[in-house]
Amino acid sequence: MSEVLMRWFFGLVVVFVGLGACGSKEKSVVTPKTKAQEVALYQKACDGGDMLGCSSLGVMYSNGDGVAKDPSKAVALYQKACDGGEILGCSNLGVMYANGDGVAKDLSKAVALYQKACDGGEMLGCFNLGVKYANGEGVAKDPSKATALYQKACDGGYMLGCNQLGLRYVTGQGVVKDPSKALTFFGKACDGGEKEGCHNLAVMYANGEGVAKDPSKAAAFYQKACDGGYMSGCHNLGIRYMTGEGVVKDPSKAVALSQKACDGGEMLGCNDLGVMYENGLGVAKGLSKAAALYQKACDGGNMLGCTNLGVMYVNGDGMAKDLSKAAALYQKACDGGRLLGCFNLGVMHHSGQGVVKDPSKALAFLGKACHGGYMSGCTNLGVMYENGRGVVKDLSKAAALYQKACDGGEMSGCKNLGVMYDNGQGVVKDLSKAAALYQKACDGGEMMGCTNLGLMYANGDGVAKDHSKSVAFYQKACDGGEMMGCNNLGIRYETGQGVAKDLSKATALYQKACDGGEMKGCFNLGVMYANGDGVVKDHSKAAALYQKACDGRHLNGCNNLGVMYKNGAGVAKDHSKAVALYQKACDGGEMLGCRNLGIMYVTGQGVVKDPSKALTFFGKACDGGEMSGCRNLGVMYANGDGVVKDLSKAAALYEKACDGGNQTACKALQSL
Repeated sequence: MSEVLMRWFFGLVVVFVGLGACGSKEKSVVTPKTKAQEVALYQKACDGGDMLGCSSLGVMYSNGDGVAKDPSKAVALYQKACDGGEILGCSNLGVMYANGDGVAKDLSKAVALYQKACDGGEMLGCFNLGVKYANGEGVAKDPSKATALYQKACDGGYMLGCNQLGLRYVTGQGVVKDPSKALTFFGKACDGGEKEGCHNLAVMYANGEGVAKDPSKAAAFYQKACDGGYMSGCHNLGIRYMTGEGVVKDPSKAVALSQKACDGGEMLGCNDLGVMYENGLGVAKGLSKAAALYQKACDGGNMLGCTNLGVMYVNGDGMAKDLSKAAALYQKACDGGRLLGCFNLGVMHHSGQGVVKDPSKALAFLGKACHGGYMSGCTNLGVMYENGRGVVKDLSKAAALYQKACDGGEMSGCKNLGVMYDNGQGVVKDLSKAAALYQKACDGGEMMGCTNLGLMYANGDGVAKDHSKSVAFYQKACDGGEMMGCNNLGIRYETGQGVAKDLSKATALYQKACDGGEMKGCFNLGVMYANGDGVVKDHSKAAALYQKACDGRHLNGCNNLGVMYKNGAGVAKDHSKAVALYQKACDGGEMLGCRNLGIMYVTGQGVVKDPSKALTFFGKACDGGEMSGCRNLGVMYANGDGVVKDLSKAAALYEKACDGGNQTACKALQSL
């Protein structure tokens, strides 16, 4: 929900002026009791040469008020009034030409009629003429002339002119930008009964523009605007009651005000009321009602309502799940300028949900969102370039997009850019910059930034090593729902780095991480159950946790589960399953899995004994940094098992493993 300065949308602007008497010869005032009598009186006055009667009768035909709506008759009556010297008729006739209502649209004629009305002292004509100069409709665009005409209208008592003049001073269109002057004109408009002026005055107090920020005054002016029938005032006042800014927080009042705004045609009110029903804020939760309100908002031209309705179709909230409908709603929202709709549609084209998977369309929609200022679009676009998804991989472009997102306040962009600096991808490696970006992301609520910053402090990368700070950042991340932070905090409690060692706390944190979908947490919890650290030793639970981790693509889990099947710990012994799990781990890059698979081929457990295959898997493990693989490969060369005996190669492999910390290899090297 956001507060904005509301702009005037110009449609038919007419003034209704009643008649005290039909003509100068009548000696008594006739008060019409019905619309039909009112029409008859205006007709009689007009026929008798009273041009104001003609103009007023034209208004009734324009609006279908007491007579069948007839724009052509209205035009004829306005023309008669204007020709007879009734300037208001000229102004109203200008509106008809401007809108092509009852007459062929002719902006030049509209301008001429507004000019005639304005010259004759009709301030509505001056105002409408200002609109034409502001928009360049029927006349060359001239912001300065528009401002002068709004000023004339305002000076002449037409308060909408004062309001529009205030808007000019807010934006600096046709004048030097001056919030304090804007405040003055909004104040004048409000005092003169123009409720939009009260609303805009409230916005100035809400934002502290041209005046000291004052939430209470903002709320009071929104109230005044709302009481006067200006529905955006009701909407924004509702926001105040929901947040407690300038008023005592009262969600039920917020609901009532949003309902009033919605009933009065303010579609943002319908949308916000939908949010309240969706989340049970100030009202009983009702997803079907929320969906209906979003639909109403969307149908009424509020694109945020379309977007929110799309989200409900994606999740199946309050209606049957329907990704195709969601995509159509996002498309409508995007076409209507709602960048969140473009973003969501881009995500759908990227994943192929509800639409045909199309990386080029994903790129286009995310690009539209990004270039339009929706920074999450920039971040996601960066991810596409970083990983080469639907585009040629370009790390420099990815980094530039993350930078743009970060500069625009999108904290995931800051975090991702930090990773680029951390790894030297697309930018020159700079651990200090990485740490600064993680800090910015963390401060901005991106919890993964906190986790990454904790890791920097743990290792002393880009910052002075500080285990206590590392713990603090992991704690912040974990409290904020970032499960890797919980996992890493668990490691700190398990090892006693930066905090007193506490295996029970470590176990609880691993459990939290695992429950939250972080497979490393499941794996680490499995290790705790396997070893009886902080919990009662339980191989069955360990196996179940390794299984969960493995299913979640954590390959250490696959390897450890393979060990459980090999040894029959917590599960029935099954060498074939062990082999399959080692294979899965190895294929996914877990080198200990390759080493263990090699052992199975050496011993012929779960597979046909095959020293040459064992040699291959030990080699892969060794090349991947698993020193026990190097040591086992050395044994193969030392014994001539699956390969020609070669003590020199064996020695080299033992030395590599020994240098890498494998003590068994060191002893083998000494005894070779």
